[in-house]
Amino acid sequence: MRLVEPDAPEISKPRCNTELAKGLLASGSLRQLLEGPVRIERSGRTDRYRRTLASIVAPAGNVADILIREGLAIPYKPGFDAYQQRAAHWCPEQGRGPTSPTQAGERS
Repeated sequence: MRLVEPDAPEISKPRCNTELAKGLLASGSLRQLLEGPVRIERSGRTDRYRRTLASIVAPAGNVADILIREGLAIPYKPGFDAYQQRAAHWCPEQGRGPTSPTQAGERS
């Protein structure tokens, strides 16, 4: 299962140390949000890996909205240009990030 909306910084293959640090903060925040009862709302769609896309609603609200509001995620947009914008967002010291879709590891 994958959350529908947010694009959080990577921790398994971060593009820079700043992204790793922000990713660890996002992961910790997500763990805290998931400690209480949650409701899973399936979107009826899947990603290219056939994972179910869903929203998670915790007592504090929609998990994706909370992570975005806290600056621990940004709204996901598909495409390589959007990938480069995300790379620049999480790693501003490195500029635009990878220059090929293969390096990007873009999801659909």
